[in-house]
Amino acid sequence: MKAIIIDDEFYAIEALKYELMQIGGVEIRGTYESGKTAIESADWNDVELVFLDIEMQGTSGIECFGRLMEINRNLNIVFVTAYENYAIRAFELNAMDYILKPVTQKRLRKTLERLSSVEEDYEAQKPYIQCFKNFSIYMNNKVLDIEWRTKKAEELIAYLMNESGHYVTKEKLADVLWPELSADRGLSNLYLSLHYIRKQEKKYGMDLHIDSKRGKMRIDFDQIDSDVKKMDDYYNTFKTTGELTDRDRVLIKELYKGNLFEDKYYDWATLKAIIYQQIFEELMY
Repeated sequence: MKAIIIDDEFYAIEALKYELMQIGGVEIRGTYESGKTAIESADWNDVELVFLDIEMQGTSGIECFGRLMEINRNLNIVFVTAYENYAIRAFELNAMDYILKPVTQKRLRKTLERLSSVEEDYEAQKPYIQCFKNFSIYMNNKVLDIEWRTKKAEELIAYLMNESGHYVTKEKLADVLWPELSADRGLSNLYLSLHYIRKQEKKYGMDLHIDSKRGKMRIDFDQIDSDVKKMDDYYNTFKTTGELTDRDRVLIKELYKGNLFEDKYYDWATLKAIIYQQIFEELMY
């Protein structure tokens, strides 16, 4: 098992390394005294486990968590801290475990046993995303009653759908979704929202195909089904051929149940909603 340790205390890192060496079976691929350095410098290939301190100077463990989930959604994160009051927050984030310092060999063995029982990754299915009138996600023709940890996670999906598969910079996403926050806090919330989305994907066995690369993010329109994608296809066909059948118009009318994100009142969606309304009218009349 390959692991990385992130802690801003040198002696805490050495103590944890020593206990892991005594247990065996864990290969330490790197140790880092800041989350930022680890994210930028570590070789994350094949890393399965991260021991992450919560209270660190600069980027906190909570902020670092979201960035790590962006690198690999299947990373097992174990929070290591001297403070009990972070336990609830750790489990809200769905961390694999939470260990109090000083770390004992007995407690570490429990963590590693728990890791060995974690189920294997699921084979995700393709969802259907409805954007006209009600914003909903369907699996097997049934709407999912998703309990979002934060409504901003849902809004992030909606905004990426609004961009029709094009990449959007993370700075822009943070500014649009959290205009009241500083740039750093906005980005931190963005990473956490992406993490909450990943949790729901795993829960429901689906893949929304959100590509998150360094500095930008998108939904891969080639990999999903949605009403806006189908509307775009009808419109592109019409602009190319100038023809639509009566059956096409019936299907278009079924697609266009109302304005884009009508039930959400997203300010940023107003212009695109008007455009789709005009497209619908052009296709129908």
